[in-house]
Amino acid sequence: KEYTGSIHWTGAQRGFRESPVCTDCHGEHAIRSHLDPHSPTFAGNVTKTCASCHASERITAKFSLKMDRAKSFQQSFHGLSGELGDVRAANCASCHGNHKVLPPADPASPINPANLGQTCGHCHPGAENRFINERIHTTPEAPSHWSVTVVRIVYIWLILLTIGGMLFHN
Repeated sequence: KEYTGSIHWTGAQRGFRESPVCTDCHGEHAIRSHLDPHSPTFAGNVTKTCASCHASERITAKFSLKMDRAKSFQQSFHGLSGELGDVRAANCASCHGNHKVLPPADPASPINPANLGQTCGHCHPGAENRFINERIHTTPEAPSHWSVTVVRIVYIWLILLTIGGMLFHN
């Protein structure tokens, strides 16, 4: 019932073969519980499952999706934590939902700007007002705030000066 209200189901009903159906995420024959570490729907594997489509140049171009979403998530704190094996870290389904994935413009979507505070608040108590105006999917090329760029530049110079000083000293 949840899936039939999703943007993925809508795409499948319109005949788009790229729209994921149950077997794309759960598999066809070796369907495993979401608690099984070998399942594509296991918390530690969800990002890879979603990225199989959302990182595809062909699919993102065809549907005018933003190409950097999978990459920007993987570079985020949540993505890096998940990559290191923390299954408690947020993954794609934590924010977007697992079956009823809705576009951001839909008022019922957990990633609609009006709902972001509540969505972030599930894991971050008290975040309801703090995260509302934050950009979520950021990259080093497009950081969430100018201060991130300043810190990155200072950090790179400190590394270069430290290593250069060590080489000069030796």
